[in-house]
Amino acid sequence: MKNQTAVDQLRERLFKEFGFGYSDNIHEELKAIEKEQIIYSYREGRTDQQSGIKKWYNRSALGFYNETFEL
Repeated sequence: MKNQTAVDQLRERLFKEFGFGYSDNIHEELKAIEKEQIIYSYREGRTDQQSGIKKWYNRSALGFYNETFEL
């Protein structure tokens, strides 16, 4: 099982604690925002990668997200 993002955990806790959550559309919007934030943070934190080729740098950050959070 992959790790859950904070948005996934929030939705799960709302259901468990209060018996409600928010719509699938809102959940997908929040996940998309969170995904961009995680990818951006990963890129900014990568001090050991000095690639000037942006497509490889982006793929590395997206690869990290997919390996960590995607099903």
